[in-house]
Formats: sequence, structure tokens, C-alpha cells
Amino acid sequence: MGGQNQTGNDGKKTANDGDLTSTWDALKSQGSQHYKTGGVEPVDLYLAGGMFKPFALCSIIKYAFRSREVDGEVFVQNMRKIIDYAEKLIAAYEVPK
Repeated sequence: MGGQNQTGNDGKKTANDGDLTSTWDALKSQGSQHYKTGGVEPVDLYLAGGMFKPFALCSIIKYAFRSREVDGEVFVQNMRKIIDYAEKLIAAYEVPK
């Protein structure tokens, strides 16, 4: 993630500059501790392998589907996870103006 725009799996330009790196890292730092092993994080692997977009969209659907049957704190946690994946998608695919 540094220096130029790249084309994603869907053929659209994806941002790949210093702003993306700082945004991506900031969003990842907000994630759950059990994903921070000190090695390669799964989301970085998915992004580098061109698999992040379908992974994130499926995760959003999963948490939305699970939320049909819950209320309270579990519902709020699921909505936060949906927002987190949506923000990461935006950071990974937004083309700077």
C-alpha cells in the first residue's frame, strides 16, 4: 500500500497511497485484540490477495442477518462491526480526488 493507484478485482481503481495506509492502519487499530497477533493480519492478507471486498461484504451481510433475532448490546455490537467493515471498504477502494 504505497505510492500509486491500483486496479481492484472488479476493474475499478483503488487508492493506494499514504492516506490509504494511515486510514487503513487507523481503522485496523480499532479492531478486536484477538486479530492482532503481531504477524500478518487476516484483513491485510485479504486486501493483498484481492479478496477483501467480497470478504467484507459477506461479513456485513452475516452481521446484518444475525441482528434480526437480537436486541440490546449484541445488536449494537453487530451494527458497529458492520460500520467497521464499511469504513474499511471505503478506505480500501476510495479513489482520492
